[in-house]
Amino acid sequence: MTNTANGRAEMYYPDAMKTLGVQPGDTLCIPAGEYEYLHLGNLTGTPEKPIVIINCGGQVKLGVRNQGTATVFNAPTCRFVEISGSGDPNYEYGFDLNGTNITGLKIFGLTLGEGSSDYDVHNIYIHDGNILLQAKTLQSCAKPEYWEGSFVMKNVKLHHIKCRNSTGEGFYIGNTHYFWNEGACTNMRSHWIENLWVYDNDLENIGSDGLQISMTKNGDNRVFNNRLVNYATSKNSAHGYGILIGSGSSLKVYNNIITTGYMPAITVFGSGVSEIYNNVISDIYYEGINVTDKIPENTTPDLFPPPAGIIYNNTIINTDNGANAIKIFAYQTPLG
Repeated sequence: MTNTANGRAEMYYPDAMKTLGVQPGDTLCIPAGEYEYLHLGNLTGTPEKPIVIINCGGQVKLGVRNQGTATVFNAPTCRFVEISGSGDPNYEYGFDLNGTNITGLKIFGLTLGEGSSDYDVHNIYIHDGNILLQAKTLQSCAKPEYWEGSFVMKNVKLHHIKCRNSTGEGFYIGNTHYFWNEGACTNMRSHWIENLWVYDNDLENIGSDGLQISMTKNGDNRVFNNRLVNYATSKNSAHGYGILIGSGSSLKVYNNIITTGYMPAITVFGSGVSEIYNNVISDIYYEGINVTDKIPENTTPDLFPPPAGIIYNNTIINTDNGANAIKIFAYQTPLG
């Protein structure tokens, strides 16, 4: 692949499958160099033959002299795709995404939406942006095919991703609002997520939540072997958590290192049973682990049951000014 020739170093292929003649199992080779942004949409592989997007001949730097105001690397409406920065052994992170445009505006790093599912993303460095990685499809009146009942985002792996210096979240996965209104379209229901694995990532200096995950109630969902240092630098109590198990989520959260943060390092607002174990947590302004049964308005317990936390073998040091390591607020959870 080569960049477009309109006087700007960019790659914009909203229908890459058709424009580039891509077939399942093909590899899209992004030549080493500097580009404003990369947009590859509408790529569909198969489980047996995913489409691979990879750096070739060195490191691909995106967000260089970027005039855009949205995102640096956009992969909408993609299924059975691997985005790999392991194309050159001299670079651990073959894709380098800079989220600050030429005016100094902080924009998104990597976005995976508009029905994207079944993807594996790894060996990418994302830095100096707003939200560094966003993986979800927001409800839209024009796209009912992505509402609950029509679409499930599933089989997602996000790993070996290095994140530094954001004003927003490190990872923003899933919709935080089950119901969404847009003009005359009201109470549009969010899609769910199944089989999400987030692991072996390294995040530092994150402005808001480190890893925010919602709507992962079904399947095998895990967050493990991640390092999160200095999150919630903006000190915003509504968006200042380390690993946030948001509404509609059940996760296994284990073997993570979380240090230097504001709101609790691991928080459960989700639904059903989450397991939290073998994590090392230190130097947090509030408590190390928090479980609170927040249930979305206008929903029923069968869809969003109160959360339950199985918490064991965690090391928690210097949290909540020495007062509390773990807090449980179970106002709506039945006893028995």
